[in-house]
Amino acid sequence: MPARRPVAFALAVFGSLALTSCAREEPKEDPRAAPMAIDAQNHAWMRAIKKGDIPTAAAFYTDSATLMAPSTDLVYGRSSIQAFFKSARELGLTEMRLATLNILSGPRMARETGRYTATFQPPKGAASFSDRGKYLRVWIKQIDGTWKLESEIWNAGGAGAPDGGAPSVSTDTVKKN
Repeated sequence: MPARRPVAFALAVFGSLALTSCAREEPKEDPRAAPMAIDAQNHAWMRAIKKGDIPTAAAFYTDSATLMAPSTDLVYGRSSIQAFFKSARELGLTEMRLATLNILSGPRMARETGRYTATFQPPKGAASFSDRGKYLRVWIKQIDGTWKLESEIWNAGGAGAPDGGAPSVSTDTVKKN
């Protein structure tokens, strides 16, 4: 019996090594994939805001999202965020332009910073105006692979987004966590 133990041990080790070498390595995700997907989401969100399609704009937020807009209380949840943007639309919000400056992303979460310009055309003929500033967005990758907003905050001040819309994310603005 003692002679069989080294053979059994050798077979177990060899079998383990053989199985390990047959195991597939998970494909590495392109580091540009998350920033490009988030850029596409931003453009779709901006189109929805410009069209006044507030339910579509709100669909970019998770059910548990938090919105922190200037001079307002915290806004919790997609339905409350939809109500917030509906009110903003009624007050004259006609466009939101975002210009992403940086995206740090991991496998399931990303943090985006940038500049925004919000354009308002108040009702009753008041003069239009723009609000410019900076923003921070936290994105969560969903089970289906899409990215949704979990948290967003912005405040006035600074250059704002350039006229003509947001530039696409380029690889020099992308940093991987």
